[in-house]
Amino acid sequence: MKNIIYYLFNCLLIGTLVFLSINLCAQKNYTINLNPEKQEFVGKKFYILDVIDKRTNKDFLGMVEKDGKMKPLIFKTSFEDHLQTAFSKLYPYHKDLVPVTAVVRKLRVIEYPVSRETNMEKGEIEWEVAFFYPDTLTGLFYSKKIVSYESLNVTNKHKSEIEELLKFTLLRVNEKIQKQIAHQKIDTTIHPVLTLPLQRGVYYSYLELLKGQSDSIPLTPIPQEKNIERYYFKTLKRDNDKIKKAFAVSDGTNLYLNVKSMLLRRYMEKPIRAVLGKQPMMTRHYLKAQFTGRYIYFEDRFTKGYLSYYFGLVGAVAGLKKIGIVLDTNDGRCYFLDRDFLANAFENYPDQRAFYNATEKTLTDKKNALKDFNIFLEENSTY
Repeated sequence: MKNIIYYLFNCLLIGTLVFLSINLCAQKNYTINLNPEKQEFVGKKFYILDVIDKRTNKDFLGMVEKDGKMKPLIFKTSFEDHLQTAFSKLYPYHKDLVPVTAVVRKLRVIEYPVSRETNMEKGEIEWEVAFFYPDTLTGLFYSKKIVSYESLNVTNKHKSEIEELLKFTLLRVNEKIQKQIAHQKIDTTIHPVLTLPLQRGVYYSYLELLKGQSDSIPLTPIPQEKNIERYYFKTLKRDNDKIKKAFAVSDGTNLYLNVKSMLLRRYMEKPIRAVLGKQPMMTRHYLKAQFTGRYIYFEDRFTKGYLSYYFGLVGAVAGLKKIGIVLDTNDGRCYFLDRDFLANAFENYPDQRAFYNATEKTLTDKKNALKDFNIFLEENSTY
């Protein structure tokens, strides 16, 4: 009986400490969640392929007064992911649109009192961003703007003002692209081409992969498992954070994709929970490319959520599912190697589609069909 009471007491104590720590962390920052209304792609000529954060101060957006205290203003999720999600709602992806990369150099929020008599407050947003065509790596549009607004509670207006600023900026980019298309200054059928093998180093975005711009740090790939191409990287302690935030790593010969960054961030075309039934526990590991070309192929294993939930460790082992992941070098997006992906890939290639349809459609069959398709595309120079 004493052991049970002791156990329950410890559980209660741990739960209380966790609750307090969560609340203390929440009180340190003031968080905003950009959520612009989702729009159709009709009339739009581009989508945002990637967002790169080049701000001098990446810790927060500014300082705001809330509950009588000054607090750092941050997005609900990481800066790049949050802006990418907002951009995707305003200008959703479509295969026929022009891919564009946004490099944010400044997004700073300032607030201060205007009049003590009226209690009015003033807010300012400093915004500096550049847009690039990934295929030519040339500048498309540059915007440097300061937006001012007033309110009795200006902190509550930052979210809507940032959303309006994003809409205005993307509208201007769209107008610029429309003019260039009309004057035949850009070819919308040309897609980015990734040149392999890549220079040894760490790449934080798909744009850096295209440009071959890597962060050169000492690193050594270490196999994590024998039966699958999972790796982690041994680095100097000071470089650990760089590895965690990377999109991909090259050892000069092979390409390794950061699974957690890929599956949980903006690069994934379909959420993994749609494949497994539940969001899996994610570890920080890298997948080694099994073959390259127009489509770069990786494999990993995950546990089906419902099996581990109902049957614990035994269910988790029994429910391990091998999944194929494809990086399309034309658009920088990642796809699961499933029926839908191959149907789209083979849409205009009846011979390849017929070859695949004659198989049992196992993961191995899908992988072999994609590998042969890569060879066909390279020999016919169709990408």
